[in-house]
Amino acid sequence: MDRGADKPASLYYTQREVAEMFRVSQGTVIKWRELGYLEYFRPPGSNRVTYSVDGVERFRKNFTYRKEVMQKPPATGSSYRRVAPANDWRI
Repeated sequence: MDRGADKPASLYYTQREVAEMFRVSQGTVIKWRELGYLEYFRPPGSNRVTYSVDGVERFRKNFTYRKEVMQKPPATGSSYRRVAPANDWRI
């Protein structure tokens, strides 16, 4: 039997996990926390800060967006392709 199977899922993320999740630095996560964007929990007598899973999901819904697939812009007036000459790097 797998030992980890009985362990409940964590209800909190660490600061590093949140930073990796959003691909930002830990300093950015701290700034979001100070601005009130992320709910956090700091146990009494500890410097460690954790972020609730629900709070992080709320932040994701309210403050992030997905880029829509951009269409290729229409071609400009020129119909030829510029190519640099092969002997461009003479010494």
